[in-house]
Amino acid sequence: MASIRQQIIDILDIELKKIKKANGFNTDAGKNVFAWRDNPLTKPELPGLIYRDALNRKFSVSPIGKFRWALRIEVAVFGTSANEVRAGLEDVLKVIGICEETKWGNNAQDTLLADGDEMAVEKYDIETGAAILTFEVVYDTNKWSM
Repeated sequence: MASIRQQIIDILDIELKKIKKANGFNTDAGKNVFAWRDNPLTKPELPGLIYRDALNRKFSVSPIGKFRWALRIEVAVFGTSANEVRAGLEDVLKVIGICEETKWGNNAQDTLLADGDEMAVEKYDIETGAAILTFEVVYDTNKWSM
């Protein structure tokens, strides 16, 4: 069986891929979802998303016999305009809310949103924009596991 960390990431991947206008979202970013991608998205891949489970920190206080973790996840939202990036951010927030409602498949205790997001827009041959949204999923495991 996969670790709880992996189960949380698998749920995120599935839910991000549901971001499509046909499913009631603002964008079709779910058609272009990538984990840990380093190279830039191409024009046909916009809008798109790249996610990373960047940090997993252990709380100093945990339930007896358990470790409590806060898995920091970054989702980069890419689009062809500032408006599309903002719409994509709203879509990602909606997905995080859906995952929080189910406690990430009954694997988590809480979801904590970072203080905000960071966004930039540039113009070259086309206008492109990106924003990074960061949040943490708090979950417990048996000692010595993730």
